[in-house]
Amino acid sequence: MAIQRLSDFFGVSDSALAQQGVINAAISVDNRFFIEPRLLFHTKNSFFR
Repeated sequence: MAIQRLSDFFGVSDSALAQQGVINAAISVDNRFFIEPRLLFHTKNSFFR
């Protein structure tokens, strides 16, 4: 399976995302770039509760 990126999903070029300051992240595989929402319930930071 090929790794799908934001540019693939939205059908835009890598450079178009870069011009907007958007990282062309991989979305078809797990990575540490995104926060796992379920972990926010265990944080000590009240902002995220």
